[in-house]
Amino acid sequence: MTKITKETFDIAYDILESSFIPAELKEREVLLEQWEKGEVVIEGIEFESKLAGTIILWVFDDFIFAENFAIKEEHRSKGLGAELLNDIINTYQGKRIILEVEPAKNTAQKRRIEFYERNGFTLSPFGYIQPPLRKECEDVALQIMHTGDSLTKTEFECIREKLFRIVYKSL
Repeated sequence: MTKITKETFDIAYDILESSFIPAELKEREVLLEQWEKGEVVIEGIEFESKLAGTIILWVFDDFIFAENFAIKEEHRSKGLGAELLNDIINTYQGKRIILEVEPAKNTAQKRRIEFYERNGFTLSPFGYIQPPLRKECEDVALQIMHTGDSLTKTEFECIREKLFRIVYKSL
């Protein structure tokens, strides 16, 4: 795991931008401002001394929220994603890690869920409609995946409220 720096921020963002639709990724300037203010932590993973993947984390007292996670397409299936997730889980031992996935409606979405399951995450029955992250973008239906014990409805509602209030700033 490697910390993203001013020099590697744009590379990290480009990796994210090539992996997410606009509705699922904040604009570069918004993310840069959140990172510079210390609202988010951005970690990366290298392959042959070059940034090959990145993850955006919101570190809360009661859980860690992985907002976006991506590995460059040419570096997928090399174990880098699993390595980065394992590093995150080990770094934040004792804290539940939360992330979002699209419901499994196609092969790519099913494979993504299976990848997270192989790496210690559980698909929760709970989900929500993510508010748009950019103007003129559609809402996105998402489900929660998490490490640790199963989420209760009350725990999910607390997590959802915090994400919408702080990450999405929509409550």
